[in-house]
Amino acid sequence: MRGREGVGMLVVACVIASATAWGTPPEVLDPRYGLELFAADPDIVTPTGCTHDAKGRLLVIESHTHHRPENYAGPPHDRIRLVEDTDGDGRADSFRTFFEGTKATMGLRRGPAGADDWIYVATRSGLFRIRDTDGDDIADARETLLTLDTTGDYPHNGLGSMAFDADGRLVVGLGENLGVPYTLTAADGSSWSGEGEGGAVFCCSATGTNLTRIATGFWNPFGLGLDPRGRLFTVDNDPDGRPPCRLINVVPTGDYGYEFRYGRSGRHPLQAWDGELPGTLPMAAGTGEAPCNVVPYDGALWVSSWGHNRLELFELQPDGAACRGLARIPVQGDQEFRPVDMAVAPDGALFFTDWVDRSYPVHGRGRIWRLRVQDGTPRTGTDGWASLSAGEASARRLAGSDDQGRQTSDLPAAEVLRSGLRDGDPFVRQGAVAGMVATAAASLPTAGEIGASRERESALLVWRWLDDMSRHGRAAHDEPSGQAVPGGREAFLRQALGDADDGVRFLAIRWIADERIIALRPDLERLLAEQSTSLRLMAGLLSALDWLDEGKVDREASQRRLQAIWQESSQSAAVRLAALRMLPQAPADENLAALVALAASQAPQPPLDDPAIESLAGEAVRLLTTTSAADARSALESIAADATLPGSRRADALVGLTRMPDAASLLDSAAADREATVAATARRLRATVPQAATRDRPAATDIAAWEARLREPGDAAAGWRIFFGSRLARCGECHAHAGRGATIGPDLAGIAARMGRRRVLESILQPAKEVGPMFQPYALHLADGRVVTGLPVGLTDGERRERILAADGTETVVELLSVEHRVPLATSIMPSGLEAGLSDDDLRDLLEFLSE
Repeated sequence: MRGREGVGMLVVACVIASATAWGTPPEVLDPRYGLELFAADPDIVTPTGCTHDAKGRLLVIESHTHHRPENYAGPPHDRIRLVEDTDGDGRADSFRTFFEGTKATMGLRRGPAGADDWIYVATRSGLFRIRDTDGDDIADARETLLTLDTTGDYPHNGLGSMAFDADGRLVVGLGENLGVPYTLTAADGSSWSGEGEGGAVFCCSATGTNLTRIATGFWNPFGLGLDPRGRLFTVDNDPDGRPPCRLINVVPTGDYGYEFRYGRSGRHPLQAWDGELPGTLPMAAGTGEAPCNVVPYDGALWVSSWGHNRLELFELQPDGAACRGLARIPVQGDQEFRPVDMAVAPDGALFFTDWVDRSYPVHGRGRIWRLRVQDGTPRTGTDGWASLSAGEASARRLAGSDDQGRQTSDLPAAEVLRSGLRDGDPFVRQGAVAGMVATAAASLPTAGEIGASRERESALLVWRWLDDMSRHGRAAHDEPSGQAVPGGREAFLRQALGDADDGVRFLAIRWIADERIIALRPDLERLLAEQSTSLRLMAGLLSALDWLDEGKVDREASQRRLQAIWQESSQSAAVRLAALRMLPQAPADENLAALVALAASQAPQPPLDDPAIESLAGEAVRLLTTTSAADARSALESIAADATLPGSRRADALVGLTRMPDAASLLDSAAADREATVAATARRLRATVPQAATRDRPAATDIAAWEARLREPGDAAAGWRIFFGSRLARCGECHAHAGRGATIGPDLAGIAARMGRRRVLESILQPAKEVGPMFQPYALHLADGRVVTGLPVGLTDGERRERILAADGTETVVELLSVEHRVPLATSIMPSGLEAGLSDDDLRDLLEFLSE
């Protein structure tokens, strides 16, 4: 026994030594798994996609064209390498070229059952399949399945990801293509054309016929995978200013909110990232930076995070009619670990490619790793996978699929579909939308005949999808694949703009803007002028009008237009208020004086008083709190002390003073104010909470008891002050709300309405229970012996140094080359015990504010 242990240790030592020759090996953080280096440069360089052929052999794309430098000495084209371990020692020793001659080759997949001797290859501009017909291990047959006709040529935002659904159909992802016009054409002539709408997921037969769009609203669906229950998932890269990247449960006709036409930032009022807008669907989970693929393995979804140097594992939990993923990190590497694609071998091992270097141009480096279950074998089939929830099963039946995800010939009866359109779960409604689309809306009444607002919203989604199909899709014989809106699109949308429901009207506004229907611009102007138009719609209307007029997003120009609108006295107070709320921070130019004047203006007296006018002045105060300019500070001090102004405005001004050096004395003075709201706010913003306010509280793990304790409604205005002003809660130091605040954590506007009050409360009480991969803190072990803990928040100094934010808000900058190990922490960057610094009223008010 001891002799065997010695041999085992020698093998491990040899593996580590050989791995070290190609850089530091990544660390396996889950004892269930072991990791081995299978191949490395110079035998394999800049590898991207991988799969196994029908004989179980590994095929790997070796990229030689991705941002190819002028002096690059490698082959002129990409090639697909057949990589084998022929002597059984655990390391690849045979490297042969199976296929070559392509450019920007992104994806590789073995064909479905019945076509498994075909290898499917995705390049940026097309998708084809190849096979070896004479047994010489060189592909000699090729069939083109999809062609992308576009002037766009960025390497990895065209075609790329592939999967096969439960029916054996080919599912493929198309990136945002930088908004350039495109036409995607299948082998039988069926096609889809688009421009500016962002990424999408399509499907066709395994032979390239009957191309259809499945879902839209992505940035770049870089990887696709199907779990054993038939759920389709993609990993979607994030736009410039809207982290995190997304793990998405893709369902037919789903819209996931992102549209490239409205800018790269992802923060435009007509863009959504987590189901924030009517008709859009939320993500299943956030992922680490630059996810490249998602693969079902050992009872969970595995995601390769190129940007965060790790593999992520997501265990699925039913969440209504969809799933959400709970993440952990089984493998973490250093800056020279860049995992790309993954493939499960017939023996149960998980192979994955490693780009190694963080630079995009091909560079002659690369590795392939093999991960195994240490003891036993990985779970297969449905073992370990969450069963379909009742909601998921219902959504599938409505969309015309069975419990395995296979399409059926029978769709539910009309009354069942209509009931689904009214359901409270957005994924059930989407299933009913897909079912209605499949029937070409034959059983869908006109909007005027539908009573329930949810059903009217869903009906609009049905007709939007069918209209898109008729305008952008073509069947094999060049016939429109959809159906035009009855009575004409403009008349239909004009009626929707007059609907009593804000959701219906917002969907119509977004449709008009997306398609730039200029003829309906006067209708948007009329809606903007209506006194009853809500602030939520105002932001959409202003953004839509801006887009119709300009046809592009110019952030600085948009800010100037908003500044002009809120200062235009001839505009209604509601329109001016909407423009003011759309500004992320106070101006630093001549507009600041106008903002100060508005914030300090006297409230109108009866009979001229108008709540909208006071709301406008109050919003000016809140905007002033976002700047540290001396003029703003002076104005906030004056407003807070001015007994002639409304108490709510004065209380909001105190929030801007909490970051001042003499905040304590200012708050002490305000705590004695005669105005109750001002005095109460000052006491709550001071850095201590009376012990009696937190006495006899339940344990942080007893969420039910906390819900009962906090069941009374709170005050959203007071919650705003806690969010941005409390030195104990410190929410605004990491989070934004409606675009204002810090961007370290996610924007929390409306999060309680989307996730539910219980989950938000649980996140406050137990911040480490569910940490999103994008917000994973680390302990960085440095070469000089120091250990720096915190959240990585970006690179600086020419990407040579990294910024690390600690839980107390302090920032440390470390040299990248000095980091020897990165260890993910089980804690959250959000400090635990925050509730100890907040009274019950504070928590109620905060939850109320987060529900807006």
